[in-house]
Amino acid sequence: MQSGLKKIAFVHDTFPFGGAERVTIDIANYLSSCGLEIYIFTGKFDKDKYPKNTPQNFKVIELGEPTITKSKKDTLELIKYTNELDIQIVTCVVKEMEYINLLLENTACKYVFAHHGTPFWEAHNKIDMASKRRNNSVGTFLEWLFISYPKYHIFKSHKRRFYKLYYDTYIKADRYTVLCEDYKRELVKSLNLSSNNNIRAIPNLEHEVENINLSKKKQILFVGRLSHSDKRVDRLVDIWEKAYRELPDWELIIVGDGEERKNLEERSRNAKLERISFKGFTSNVKPYYDSASILCLTSTFEGWGLCLTEAQANGVVPIAFDCSAGVRSIISPSGVNGILITPFNITKFASELIALAKDHDRLEKMKYNVIEKSKEYSITVVGKKWLNLFEELV
Repeated sequence: MQSGLKKIAFVHDTFPFGGAERVTIDIANYLSSCGLEIYIFTGKFDKDKYPKNTPQNFKVIELGEPTITKSKKDTLELIKYTNELDIQIVTCVVKEMEYINLLLENTACKYVFAHHGTPFWEAHNKIDMASKRRNNSVGTFLEWLFISYPKYHIFKSHKRRFYKLYYDTYIKADRYTVLCEDYKRELVKSLNLSSNNNIRAIPNLEHEVENINLSKKKQILFVGRLSHSDKRVDRLVDIWEKAYRELPDWELIIVGDGEERKNLEERSRNAKLERISFKGFTSNVKPYYDSASILCLTSTFEGWGLCLTEAQANGVVPIAFDCSAGVRSIISPSGVNGILITPFNITKFASELIALAKDHDRLEKMKYNVIEKSKEYSITVVGKKWLNLFEELV
């Protein structure tokens, strides 16, 4: 490399685990193809979850303790490797290391923090948890009404308490990445940063799909973790309850696993819903994208939504609540590259789903639109952004 860039490391607690790790795999392989040496440091290398038929042109090093971001011992090991291997840049993905100051004080490496979610998502999570508890008793309802609700929605204290945490992370990093320009603008404003700041907007990448199956079935798909605080698949079950009678030849397929699966299955049985199936976790979702016509996402907050760009790349039209700038960036303009629904109007979501499923010509047109849209997130486009960022630092 003309710039002198040679060795880069990424840090993950568990590798692979979810969407962020999938992105790291793709970026690592791209950077390797550019002639760089890439290392992944992790507390646990889960080889069984490594994507099938995906190359691994980088080295994975397990540091011993399962939660590397909270381990002083693992941090000391990372310092040793960074110095011995002469690693130039260390990138913490999703979580900052608790002992990051030790790394920065004892190595010469540059430090990048990659934020893979919605800014201040922690505040949204607290609101959801408080809302979920409010119906437990009269006392918790009153606490919600007179304390939590004003605090969260009127005085915005749920956000302000996180400003310092975000700023502390920002000032340590040589570069701080977010997933879209709107997220950058939000951080710049909230943290009172100058226009000459170290935040860079780089979207998650998406593979271009060869031989896309354009002969879709009458299938509606969900792909993701079955968790309540963020994904809220219970909303999708409620939507299907409103829609399935209007769509007698369609089916809803839910791919993924998590702590909410039993609750969701029980909810479906109790409502006597038809043509809904839970497929569990799979490392190969391609067959589902090959068959499905529509993908639904009903999250409360979603930093980017990899399933949305995966769906688009496979010619599957996404419908999602307009819950974040990341989701908006992927689907906009609504009605062309998918459909955005005002959060969290379940009745509106169901009616839009029914209308799209019944309008074959519209669905066919949007199928080709979303394939074209997904090319904005190709490995060459996004990979080049990461390469440019790293080159800035050396």
